[in-house]
Amino acid sequence: MNKSISRLTQTIIIIMESGYILIVFMVLIVLAVPVGVFWGVWNARHHNDKLLKCYNSIKIGDRYLHSEGHLHPFDPAINHYAQIIDKKLADGKHPWVQFRYDDGSVSQCELHDFLMNHKKINH
Repeated sequence: MNKSISRLTQTIIIIMESGYILIVFMVLIVLAVPVGVFWGVWNARHHNDKLLKCYNSIKIGDRYLHSEGHLHPFDPAINHYAQIIDKKLADGKHPWVQFRYDDGSVSQCELHDFLMNHKKINH
């Protein structure tokens, strides 16, 4: 066992002294940049496709629930109900929704932000 550890240590020392580590490191960087760019572009397209699919499934009149968290453990949750009153594609690709809360206030935001804070109510 000690013999194999010492051979491994010797191999690592030889590789480090010969400069192969720098070459391997440079190759990894050169390969990592295009892979990272490809992954980022693919991820953004996938996210946009999912948002457009959600956008197409939203109907005017759909109701959503927004619950505010507790400020104190004994406080009840505060629920707000929103109804979709309009939806638009800004620049042909950025989905926005306009909604009205039950108290009469009207607001609008990007679909991604809306879905982060609201849950659809199934009736």
